[in-house]
Amino acid sequence: MEVDLETFIISGEFGSVGSGSEYGNVATKFGEPELLEAQHRSRPMIARYGDVEFRFLDQLLIAISVNLPDREVPRAANVELTGLWPPSARTLETVGKLLRKHGISWQVDPVMSATNPEENSQTWVTDRKVHLGFFAGYLHRITAEHAQR
Repeated sequence: MEVDLETFIISGEFGSVGSGSEYGNVATKFGEPELLEAQHRSRPMIARYGDVEFRFLDQLLIAISVNLPDREVPRAANVELTGLWPPSARTLETVGKLLRKHGISWQVDPVMSATNPEENSQTWVTDRKVHLGFFAGYLHRITAEHAQR
C-alpha cells in the first residue's frame, strides 16, 4: 500500500484505512505490529508499525499518527510513505500553502502548543480534524482523528 502524506494531511485518509476500520482489518493489511499496547479503560489500544501508530477504542479506529523523523523517510511495515520529503518540504509555510490550496482552514491548538517560547512547538488543527505538530518550524507529527460509530 502507498500512502501520500500530503493526502493524509488534506483528508485524514491513510490509504484504504479510515473511519470505521477495526483492529482486525488493520492487522490483516499491516501484519503484527511492532508494539501493541492493550486498551485499559478509556486509554486506547495502540498498534505501532515503525513511524505509524493506530489507536483503537473497543477495536474501532479512533486515530492514526505518523511521526516524521528529522533525517530519514518515515517508515512503516507493508506501506510506502511518500510526499513531504525532504524535510525542507515540511516547513510551517509550506504546509500552510498546501492547506490554503485545498481550501482547508486551521488554527493553533492552545492546549497542545507550548506556552514556553523556548520549547518552540505548536500544534495546529485543521477543519478536517487533522492535528499537525510542529517543532522549530518543521512538521514532526501528523495525527488524524477518526469518529467512532
